[in-house]
Amino acid sequence: MPPRVANGLAWGALSSGLRQLITLVSVSALTHLLAPSAYGLAAMAAIVVNFLDSIRDLGTSQAILRQPKLTPGILSSLFWLNFGTGIVALVLMALLGGPAAWYFHEPVLRMVMPVVGLMLLLDSLVVVPTAILMRRTDFEPLAIAQVGSALIGFIWAVTLALRGGGVWSLIYCKLGASAFQLAISWWYAPVPLVAGPRFSELRRIIESGANLSLTNFITFVSRYADKTMVG
Repeated sequence: MPPRVANGLAWGALSSGLRQLITLVSVSALTHLLAPSAYGLAAMAAIVVNFLDSIRDLGTSQAILRQPKLTPGILSSLFWLNFGTGIVALVLMALLGGPAAWYFHEPVLRMVMPVVGLMLLLDSLVVVPTAILMRRTDFEPLAIAQVGSALIGFIWAVTLALRGGGVWSLIYCKLGASAFQLAISWWYAPVPLVAGPRFSELRRIIESGANLSLTNFITFVSRYADKTMVG
């Protein structure tokens, strides 16, 4: 086995193990600090998040992994495309706050949804640098970003929960984790930015990515339709 592949597997295993450990400790701690209603509210917002997340990427990360040659122009265009979809997701989350609060009979969702939309925007800015690191098989920064974001989220969630943060403990911990992952990803794999996207370079990628987005959408419907109705 080539040393680079072995190194990548080792970092991947370490990252997965540490994240599972942090998740286990986090769940154990937060179940004693938060009421079940806080988890219910977060789950309601997560339904919309998972829907937007299933189509937001548009297959751009796969395009970076599969392209035989990547130019700064293509990377910049893919970044602007993801930035645009992140803005759309943020606006949609803000607009859906009222309907979600009415449907689930939870007025606080009117305030929760826009904040969760900001998390989607941050996540959209991570797509390109993360894909670049994966293309390079540079798994050490990926492990640092993933484990670090999980740890930051855990610390923030527990801190806010101890201060009576309720559902906001779960929301802001995700926001903090996304911000940390964004900072680490851009530190190790900055995207060369050119003003505005080049639509001629994006057309083929968007067309191929549309098929992946449709598949993700169908998977989302099959998994979450019953949860939405029960909610």
